[in-house]
Amino acid sequence: MPSSEALSHLRVIDLTRVRAGPTCVKQFADWGADVVKVEMPSGDADDGFGPRQGSDFQNLHRNKRSLTLNLKDPRGVEVLKRLVQSADVVIDATDNFATRHAVNRACVKFSSPLVSGAGVRFDGQIAVFDLRRHDSPCYHCLFPENGDVEEMRCAVMGVFAPLVGIIGSMQAAEALKLLMGIGRDLTGRLLLLDALTMEWRSVRLKKDPQCAVCGGGDTGQRSSTAACATDR
Repeated sequence: MPSSEALSHLRVIDLTRVRAGPTCVKQFADWGADVVKVEMPSGDADDGFGPRQGSDFQNLHRNKRSLTLNLKDPRGVEVLKRLVQSADVVIDATDNFATRHAVNRACVKFSSPLVSGAGVRFDGQIAVFDLRRHDSPCYHCLFPENGDVEEMRCAVMGVFAPLVGIIGSMQAAEALKLLMGIGRDLTGRLLLLDALTMEWRSVRLKKDPQCAVCGGGDTGQRSSTAACATDR
């Protein structure tokens, strides 16, 4: 177990949705890391950016390391960027594509490692995008914003409760490995879990040179993830 002294200078940003995010960063807080919990609740709107409390960067300290962002407000987007820039690792536990892409853009901008996890019904997935590496894909490489991918949110479809704990614990493990610089993290791989059969599937991910976010290209003609994901 890492010492409190070793983690005390680190900052972990936990991006989650109110009442639904895994508590995978509790260990970091227990060990003394600077953990900032950022709530991005899904609203009634299809894009997941429903009405919620406004916040500024200073509220971070008044609210005991927790705040709520409104990404429809440019000020909320700016706060997100500043938080990501200050983080050693970002953990994404949100449940809609719009928020995930906003987080991904900020991580790409500041070359911040991103640990992404999701679960819906009995299906879970986890991937790491270590954007400090020039060869790392980003979330947009896997799921283009204009791609033909059906969004299934756990708030609407439901989720098998133990699945959230499994994926959340794996996110914590991957984040620790990134922070400590040990082992082999999931960069370049997507792990898919079928909780009904408890079987894992590994998919290789490649950086998309035409990615509009991390590759400087135009993904307007792409409609699937086939260009960057292959079975391993």
